[in-house]
Amino acid sequence: MNEIRDLADVIRSHRPHGARAYYLQNVNGRFPKQGGWSLEPFARPVCPGGQYTLAFLANISDQVPLPPAVSGFANPVIPVPEQSQAIDKAQEKQPTARHDDPILYHPDHINNRVDFERTQMADANNKAMLMLTDLGRTLASPRAVRPGCATLRRS
Repeated sequence: MNEIRDLADVIRSHRPHGARAYYLQNVNGRFPKQGGWSLEPFARPVCPGGQYTLAFLANISDQVPLPPAVSGFANPVIPVPEQSQAIDKAQEKQPTARHDDPILYHPDHINNRVDFERTQMADANNKAMLMLTDLGRTLASPRAVRPGCATLRRS
């Protein structure tokens, strides 16, 4: 587990401004093939161990790498340790933690939540209608005033 934290610290230490993802590249290819792995929260790279060129992306779905943090220098080369089979097996066996509150599934709570959402939607609808009514009045009022203005100019 310390290897993963150490790797995360090494990768984050080379992070340029605005980087939210990273990818690794060597003679075997690019990992991942498209996009990148998240920096916050840190996503462990899934690739064979070895030396990799580290590059950063603005988002995990981007394809264009950001320039290195230190201008004038190439992207850093970092060692990536072999993934331990024990770590992989332990993560596979761990059940997903479920921290849901039991009240979330209670029928009364669900009914109250639906009522709340209905009220919110009705309020939003009323606000939109009032805004349109006010807008209509604003647009209609110059038409009513305009004939009066013409009468004033004539006199």
